[in-house]
Amino acid sequence: MNRYRNLLFTFDHELFLGERSGTIDNCITNPANRILELFEKHKVQNAIFFIDTTYLDRLRKENSMATNRDWNAIKIHLRNIVERGHYLFPHIHPHWLNAEYLPSINQWSLTNLKKYRFANLSIEERSQVWINSMEILDEITSDLEHQVDGFRAGGWCIQPFSDFKPFFIKHGILYDFSVLPGKCAHTNAQYYDYSKAPSKTSYNFESEVVNENKAGSFTQLPISTTFISAKTELYNRFFLKYLWKTGNRSYGDGKGVVPKQTEESTEKCLDNNEQRIGLELLNRPFMKVYKSFLEQNEIMHFISHPKMMSSHNFKMMDFFLTHTKKNYSIETDFKKMITQI
Repeated sequence: MNRYRNLLFTFDHELFLGERSGTIDNCITNPANRILELFEKHKVQNAIFFIDTTYLDRLRKENSMATNRDWNAIKIHLRNIVERGHYLFPHIHPHWLNAEYLPSINQWSLTNLKKYRFANLSIEERSQVWINSMEILDEITSDLEHQVDGFRAGGWCIQPFSDFKPFFIKHGILYDFSVLPGKCAHTNAQYYDYSKAPSKTSYNFESEVVNENKAGSFTQLPISTTFISAKTELYNRFFLKYLWKTGNRSYGDGKGVVPKQTEESTEKCLDNNEQRIGLELLNRPFMKVYKSFLEQNEIMHFISHPKMMSSHNFKMMDFFLTHTKKNYSIETDFKKMITQI
């Protein structure tokens, strides 16, 4: 009999967040549709797509011919995701409030990072961002059987949780997927410190996301990380150069934000050989590492970005799903996972 494993597929469904956003076709719908096709092939449901709702709010309000086309296309696309049996949850990047629309190329510039963190918004702005986010998802899924009760913070910046807690309570958010165990960042854009997060696949919390509280109102499902040896990392660097030279590059056509480290970050947030697990990172050098992780762990939580995936990544995703289906009995619904872990 096959062994039992939990595969939690989560996607940050977004444009690039820096100098040039890229287009929805190349950054969102085209790569996400390839993901959906592979999920259909392997009979995978219950993946989570974290939707950049603050972008969608700006998009629907811009009201040009091009942005109206994008808004209507994204609504159809998101409905399709739910109809195929997957979740849509909000993913808030607040600095969209300061984004500049570039009509000549139908893209956006997000170089103003003053509002990158939710903590930098006023109380009124925080409330309105949440209202708009939930309103958009409700508009898209109102006639579908779909409950919005999960969240991932933009840039993993869920700290301090006290800024988010009132809105979790108000809007019925019970599950958070923002914590990247062992990682830390203090930059001109991001701030998070998960160096003391519990080494668990899920846990309850109440007032701070890294403090377990068994009676807590909320559930944290941390992102999986895995050790990458120096030898494997070296192999990976050469392989990525080969892919680049042969034109096997990511779908996305934008340019992301490049945060600048602070002195505090340089002192505290030392890099280590633990890497987040994500489909855009899954290539030939890492296939053995990912298979080994799955063999040794009861849950594998992927955080992936469709805009960053290449044809090679999709090929590896197909191989990996074939391997897992052949060797394990798989659960992909996070709500069922929580009751079984």
